[in-house]
Amino acid sequence: MRGFWLHRPLRRVEHHLRRNILAGLGVLVPVVITYLVLRFVVGFVDGLLRPLTGRLLDVVVPGLGLAITVVGLYLVGLIVTTVVGRRMVEWGNRVMENIPLVRVVYRTARQVTDALNSSATAHYRRVVFLEFPRPGLRSIGLVTSEWREPDGRLYLMVYIPTVPNPTSGFLVVVPAEQVEPTAMSVEDALKVVVSAGVLAEEVVRKVKAGTA
Repeated sequence: MRGFWLHRPLRRVEHHLRRNILAGLGVLVPVVITYLVLRFVVGFVDGLLRPLTGRLLDVVVPGLGLAITVVGLYLVGLIVTTVVGRRMVEWGNRVMENIPLVRVVYRTARQVTDALNSSATAHYRRVVFLEFPRPGLRSIGLVTSEWREPDGRLYLMVYIPTVPNPTSGFLVVVPAEQVEPTAMSVEDALKVVVSAGVLAEEVVRKVKAGTA
């Protein structure tokens, strides 16, 4: 009984931390990606290579960077989940969307981040393979809904995301018997799409380990 009462507060703390860290990621990741891309473009045009010449600290503390990152994400998430924080984020989004060069990179980064967010992928039911765009080729599809016709035949509404931006894609209606079920999670499927297949081997190993 004592363990039960301890478990409930721990679950609330876990939910609180996860919610705010994910909120922090949703705000910071598009900004960081935009900054890194623009920095690369400016560096390429200028043709300058500036090697790292020193460190801020003389002593290297293992895990310090990770700890600072996690704390920073939590604090940002804590701020943006408030009313004032949400308004600040909305204002920042409007500013970034009005800058000609920045808005293209920033908008894409936000779309990719939203696509990988667990709350944004909750409406996808499962992952399937189907023949697309022509017979003999298989594409990753995300089932969004299904229905059964009066004759008993089951149809699936399948969303096929495009690479590397899974927020755009194709929507097809397919008879259920024409798709191949998979053990892949929606999150793993989106990782494969965003990485243009680079993470496919890692995802396959994960699926095999989970079904072994």
